Amino acid sequence: MDLSWPAGRSVNDGISFSRYLGEDVSLTYPMVGSIASLIWSAGAGCLLYKRDLKRAYPQFPVNPLDYPLLGYCWKHYFYFDLVLPMGLGSAAMACQRLANVVLHLWHGGTSRP
Repeated sequence: MDLSWPAGRSVNDGISFSRYLGEDVSLTYPMVGSIASLIWSAGAGCLLYKRDLKRAYPQFPVNPLDYPLLGYCWKHYFYFDLVLPMGLGSAAMACQRLANVVLHLWHGGTSRP
């Protein structure tokens, strides 16, 4: 499902990519070179964790008030996403917030990510 279509009237057109839950945000994805540099600086035996986000999104329920925004019709049947769908403009930020919590807990809750 393309949540950026139709242009000017899509679900993503109504989503701010610079604010999330009332806070200013900036989300950038790491580049391979940046990750390689981190591994190099950590040295032999460092631990690396990677997770595919397509499995993470279905773990986040959508606010029931947003169900009508995430509905679609296919073969004369109506469907509604009840969890974060791939392609939703705010899905990556929702996942990043959870990753920040996990990182915070990993560090013993003493540092802010």
